[in-house]
Amino acid sequence: SPPVSAPAHRSAPQGETNQTDKTATPLSNDAKTRRIEEKEGGGKDGKVWEVEDEDDDMYTSAGGREVCEIEIQKILERDDKPVSDFWRNKYEKEARRMWDVFYKVNKTNFFKDRHYLDKEWSELRDGGAINVVEVGCGVGNTALPLLALNPEIKVWACDFSDNAVEYLKQSEGYDKDRCVAFVSDLTKDSLSAVTGPQSMDCCLMIFVLSAISPDCFLHVLQNVAAALKPGGRCLFRDYGLFDMAQLKMAEPKGHKISDNFYVRKDGTRAYYFAEDEIRSLFEQAGFETAQLEMHKRLVRNRKEGYNMHRRWVQGTFVKSAQTVSL
Repeated sequence: SPPVSAPAHRSAPQGETNQTDKTATPLSNDAKTRRIEEKEGGGKDGKVWEVEDEDDDMYTSAGGREVCEIEIQKILERDDKPVSDFWRNKYEKEARRMWDVFYKVNKTNFFKDRHYLDKEWSELRDGGAINVVEVGCGVGNTALPLLALNPEIKVWACDFSDNAVEYLKQSEGYDKDRCVAFVSDLTKDSLSAVTGPQSMDCCLMIFVLSAISPDCFLHVLQNVAAALKPGGRCLFRDYGLFDMAQLKMAEPKGHKISDNFYVRKDGTRAYYFAEDEIRSLFEQAGFETAQLEMHKRLVRNRKEGYNMHRRWVQGTFVKSAQTVSL
């Protein structure tokens, strides 16, 4: 039977961490360098976690087994029965409620603040008085660090969870003179109706498109494009194809909604992207690809003796001057 729609333990996205998942740890954010992250305990040198760039195509399936791509194809072939239309429609209809429940349960404690983003995109730190819209802002794990980092930045932050937006507004670092937090469903509501048409220098999409039905991907990106100035940039990071979290949901039955699209035990959903797929979507929405890469990280737990292979797609996309807004 399909997973029950109840709060449940789950892994944080790559590059994130939480306080409930021992397998989640802050990941190295520079694709060109290798870094070791340490926590107390473990071996004689005190290192428990090792996080490094990965060149080999190895992956982690359910139970922590390391598998190759041939084995992955067999796993996905066995997972050939998606949930029924009834359940697929139910998950779509209740998507907002599931995220509201998620934030009601976890409050501001699940995701770690994203202090790494200015290292990936320096304009967030050095761009001066820029207008930034963040879609899928959650409780402010991106918006609040940006407000502290750049005193001239102005942020429009939206999420379709009322609870998440309310937590953001109540946060100590929330500055109503420089941040506008609002509830919005990107699949239905006009983003530019709040931000103003073609008024934003930058849009942040950090682990948000994956939570939306694939049928709505193109519309959401066109919605974002309408809010950006010509030449404005969309900074994107999201789940990569064959990430550990995908394979952990592909082996048990009842999680698959459609190809690469799954429902978690808590009723929230996640899609896993290939590079070419993201490139095509953004180009259809009127963007040019400035940078796009599949990031691969090997996370070792020396104390427990297991490896985790994490994948995410990261890109920078520039709105073309010829883009026709919604």
